[in-house]
Amino acid sequence: MTDDPFHSVVTARDVFGAVQELRGEMRTNSGELKEARKEIDELKTGQDDHETRLRSMETWRARWPIASLGAAAGGAAALAAAILQYLG
Repeated sequence: MTDDPFHSVVTARDVFGAVQELRGEMRTNSGELKEARKEIDELKTGQDDHETRLRSMETWRARWPIASLGAAAGGAAALAAAILQYLG
């Protein structure tokens, strides 16, 4: 007798069982894929929100030096006016 693993008869029942098993595995993988896509979408949404907040902060910080210069100029003008009034 030979120990050839390919020397056997495959019945329709064997093929049907293998197809059913494969179908179950595909359903499981499909569910896991849907969950992974959902998690990725949630991460993308969170990242988009974070990017929006960062952009708004960068815009605010870009305007901050101009506001600081305006405040410093106003303070200098007020100081100069006070000095001139004191001297005058």
